[in-house]
Amino acid sequence: MPTQDRSDRLIQGWWKAGIRLLGSSSNGRQTEVGMYGIINRFTAHPGKRDELIAAMTSDEGGLEGCRSFVVAHDATDPDVMWLTEIWDSKARWQASVERPGVKASIDVAVPLVKDWGTTVETEVVKVLPD
Repeated sequence: MPTQDRSDRLIQGWWKAGIRLLGSSSNGRQTEVGMYGIINRFTAHPGKRDELIAAMTSDEGGLEGCRSFVVAHDATDPDVMWLTEIWDSKARWQASVERPGVKASIDVAVPLVKDWGTTVETEVVKVLPD
């Protein structure tokens, strides 16, 4: 797969999913309107998970509008990692992939991914601490 196609695939899988909140959760409580949540599962090439994680966390410039960026090892597969993100708004989430540091991270991460795995859309109701 050409490098540009891989980069596009990473952006689509890593940053694509998200859901806009409509103002109240199913239990009737007020939500924080406009937040996006995504959970991604990636499988690195054998022995490359830590290198993939390092690539995905190498941008030290901060992600404006990102409330949470959690990177985790899978408890059962040594080549799998999970990435969970919560964003203030769709606009900030989409703008993040245009940042030079994020683009550089994507360029390094793409060849390390064996399987793009699963992307789960979430409805963020609350981010703690308040």
